[in-house]
Amino acid sequence: MKLVEKIKSVPKKKLIIVGVLVVLIIATVVITFTVANQRKNESALTGEQGDSSSDGINVFKSDTQKDTSKVIDDTVEPIDMSGVNGLEYVSKGDGTCSISGIGTCISTELKIPAYSPSGDIVTKITDGAFSNCTEILTITIPATIKTIGTGVFRGCSSLVSINVDSENSVYTSIGGVLMSKDKTVLVCFPMNKPGANYLLSTDIKAVAAYAFEGALNLKNLLYEGSISDYQKIDFLMGNGTLDKVAITCNYISAK
Repeated sequence: MKLVEKIKSVPKKKLIIVGVLVVLIIATVVITFTVANQRKNESALTGEQGDSSSDGINVFKSDTQKDTSKVIDDTVEPIDMSGVNGLEYVSKGDGTCSISGIGTCISTELKIPAYSPSGDIVTKITDGAFSNCTEILTITIPATIKTIGTGVFRGCSSLVSINVDSENSVYTSIGGVLMSKDKTVLVCFPMNKPGANYLLSTDIKAVAAYAFEGALNLKNLLYEGSISDYQKIDFLMGNGTLDKVAITCNYISAK
């Protein structure tokens, strides 16, 4: 009771000051305790995530950095685009395109794609597109090709065979020789086609320009039809090679 009476005897101003001081002391204690715990937690975190450098400074690596390094390690090797996608395409703007050149393509067994990298349907091979491509051994033409220009395979000195998809409605291949679908026009005789003899079908009505140009192995052209029938065949320009080979008409083939 005496303590209560003493407190009552203290002026109100002094009581307020004392109360404020008590609050400040309590707040200081709380803040100090909180900061101490936070530093302790940070030290523990540093020990788990930090990489100690030579001068004792902790170097942090974030989760993002860790993920990035993992992605880099798992990155797939760049795709080689030097195959058929290296060909040169010219879009017609109507969903179709032409192949105009070999570009960066290095394939020796060239399979012309039905679609360009941009999605256009490949419908044409332009004049001289593969001329002097001396590394090409075989060429396969897809069903989508409707037009093959003049001298497309001129100077392809290693070319042994031209193949055509059976679904192609305009062209076909007989023994590696490119022909029209109805077999009446011989379009191209590969320059390096093996064999010294070639039997020319009596169905042939025309021989395209440069079809026999530079035929390296051809020595004898055999024809089962008559001389007059042979003379009716329309040989277009660039087939001077046939002037240097033996022409045998009325040839009787072994059955």
